[in-house]
Amino acid sequence: MKSFLFLLSLILLFICLQFVQAQEMPAYHWGESPAKWGVELLKEKDAPLNIRMGARLHTVARYSDQKVAHSSKRTNLQDFYARRVRLQFEANFKEGIKYYMDLRNDDANKEDLGEKTFNIGDAYVEVKRPWGIESMKLRAFRAKVNVSRSETVSSSQIILLDRSFIADEAAQYVSHNRRATNVQLMGHLHKKLQYQVVIGDGVHADKFHDAKAAKLAVGSVKNQDLMYGAKLRFSPLKDFEDDQLSETYLGRGQHLSFGLGYFKTGGIEYAATLYTGKTSRELMVADVSTHYKNLFVQAEYFKFNGVVQSFSAATENKGSSDGWYAQAEYVLPQLSYIAPFVRVENWNRFRSLAQYQLKSFVSGLTWYLKGDSARFGIFYQKDDYQDNILLSSKYASNQQVKLTTMWLF
Repeated sequence: MKSFLFLLSLILLFICLQFVQAQEMPAYHWGESPAKWGVELLKEKDAPLNIRMGARLHTVARYSDQKVAHSSKRTNLQDFYARRVRLQFEANFKEGIKYYMDLRNDDANKEDLGEKTFNIGDAYVEVKRPWGIESMKLRAFRAKVNVSRSETVSSSQIILLDRSFIADEAAQYVSHNRRATNVQLMGHLHKKLQYQVVIGDGVHADKFHDAKAAKLAVGSVKNQDLMYGAKLRFSPLKDFEDDQLSETYLGRGQHLSFGLGYFKTGGIEYAATLYTGKTSRELMVADVSTHYKNLFVQAEYFKFNGVVQSFSAATENKGSSDGWYAQAEYVLPQLSYIAPFVRVENWNRFRSLAQYQLKSFVSGLTWYLKGDSARFGIFYQKDDYQDNILLSSKYASNQQVKLTTMWLF
């Protein structure tokens, strides 16, 4: 709490200083970031399509100090790994059809994971103006379901490389990695009300967690209904529309929006260690996001219904879970685009029983050397786990310092 109050005071001080400084935006240390990722491979005026390719690299070096549960013992961990390694491809046809995909190898060399393998991330076809409706898009196949604003924002435009624990759970709760094969209608009404309506595939056994954050050690998901849901986003103020979801506005412009969503995957039949169970998962999410020039603030609240208490128990016990996170960043263009950041998270993983709470606090600095194209960061994070959700090999708390880099080509 002291760290949070100190950082908050520092942000407020810098805000006051900015009001008395010149408002002219200085250049980034390494020059302006390109307006769009990657490079165009076909630029001919009469070509039937436009092709774009790019790459993304995020790295982490971290030191962790972990407290063993119910003990005075502590352990530490040093690690250096590639958080995200991606190759992006996009083809835009003259007829208003776009194909986008990426190949990825995330968390390569993290702890004892080795080099891992490449797999498909997004892979979707987008049709602009279906049925002649100018403000609508139709997407099909592997495209993100908007279960969370944080999870929907591209990882090239998030502030911290690791999203909140609760948002990551929302990404797996009703749709595997929030992009299991689906079909969705997206659009807006006068840029004030944005919407997404989606139907698609559901959960995957490897990311099907109980309230203790454990997955099915022995067993599998046998059957499930299709996932369906919708997300609405409202921008009430003129000239504060939320046209492009981001977390890195870099001291430019302003927006204010409110989001509300509901998603469900029913009829999930699964085999645990000692029993066969069936549950329906519902996810409700609400968010608020705003920025005005240098200051950015975002918060999300999640409610999970159909949570299974423990896959290792003798019988199935279901309940609900809820929680929130809030984060803020203040960009200082006059100090070479250094930006203080803070995030607070509180998540109760099983409401009807005690000792299921997770709390997390993060503070740090980002240095935007070339906008989103090149940046460095240093962050301190402290996570506390109550007895029934002792994660990370029974550690009751985990403190870590992360040095990060982010590159977009």
